[in-house]
Amino acid sequence: MLYIGMLFSMFAWHVEDHYLYSINYHHCGASKTWYGIPGKAAPDFEKVVREHVYDHEILSGEGETAAFDILLGKTTMFPPNILLHHHVPVYRAIQKPGEFVITFPRAYHSGFSHGFNCGEAVNFAVGEWFPLGAIASQRYALLKRIPLLPYEELLCKEAALLDHEFSTSSYKDLTTSTGDTHIQHCMKVPFVQLMRLQHCVRWSLMKMGARTHYKADIDATVLCSICKRDCYVAHVMCNCRVDAICLCHEEEIRKCPCSHDRAVFVRKDIIELETLSKKFEEENGIVDAVKKQMSCGSSTHSYFNRINHNAEYFPYCKIHIDTPPEVHSISETRVFGYDLNKPYPDASTITFCFGPHEYSTQSDECTSTNRRIFSSSCPENGFTPQTTIINAVKRRSGITPERRHTEDSTITTFTGNQVQIFL
Repeated sequence: MLYIGMLFSMFAWHVEDHYLYSINYHHCGASKTWYGIPGKAAPDFEKVVREHVYDHEILSGEGETAAFDILLGKTTMFPPNILLHHHVPVYRAIQKPGEFVITFPRAYHSGFSHGFNCGEAVNFAVGEWFPLGAIASQRYALLKRIPLLPYEELLCKEAALLDHEFSTSSYKDLTTSTGDTHIQHCMKVPFVQLMRLQHCVRWSLMKMGARTHYKADIDATVLCSICKRDCYVAHVMCNCRVDAICLCHEEEIRKCPCSHDRAVFVRKDIIELETLSKKFEEENGIVDAVKKQMSCGSSTHSYFNRINHNAEYFPYCKIHIDTPPEVHSISETRVFGYDLNKPYPDASTITFCFGPHEYSTQSDECTSTNRRIFSSSCPENGFTPQTTIINAVKRRSGITPERRHTEDSTITTFTGNQVQIFL
């Protein structure tokens, strides 16, 4: 993203989307002043903003997330001495032409320009980001905001890529450094936790009468109709709801009377993903780290976690998957009479085709210019799911951080061979 600044033009206090890193390069013009706080001080920052910056009439709710609806707009600017007065550490950096500024995850920052200038910035992630990405994904879900990137899909594909690189390397290449081992650990733990949780929930739903089917071969993102979480591994459909829901909604699933009319759709490579998860669990420290995360409340499946104490259940036990019905390919699917292989007009109302049946729905949450829903599959027992699939979403948002003590760095600036780190 390219930024053009002028005298006293500012960027408000914010964290990066999905707790990503960011790197900002100053092309030319006047300097910029940056203010930043360490990621570990994010909860203290939010408390000060909630109690000493925003008036109670402005806040839309109570609790820790009350200030986020306003912070998400990235329009909040206040002097850093308010933070210093309440013992929140604040650091300053002056960025000149030719210099970079790197912000770390959860590090709130703001600043202003000293005059006309031109800068460019982009977000990025490294392997150590995945645990934070899990927290960010949960925060987006709590706020019912469409995610900027599909975290589940990214996590599963990176885990598969990591295993592929490991299995194809020579013995010499397998001797990784301590840093590489730590990065791999940061990727494997969230993946194993995801696979354990989804399997536990699917087993519980099976005992409640749900049937399991494979998803259709559609390369698009399925979003939960309740929390907007991306449902890459699995999602639930029932007669109570028009659109899909993810496996995180304990209360809604338990209250649903559908029972045998409920269906769980899983990826066709679900067995391979669970096999990979079991392989990762054989490594030292992975299972202990997963259990620690689940015991400290990071899991949203409080009810389904109790299934682990059921004598009948054990992780990755067999769950029957019904033979999927014939699914029409993309090339055979038509929307409003238009072939999907040919250009067709934009539309917010989409038609679903399940064999002889036809349904319509609207996608109001999609912020892309083209709103499209493709065909899906339907079990032969009369169950008629409708899956909302969004091609592209671009929405700026903020996330409620949680405490993490792995990094104290807030802002790094460097020019050429010179590096300055603000701690």
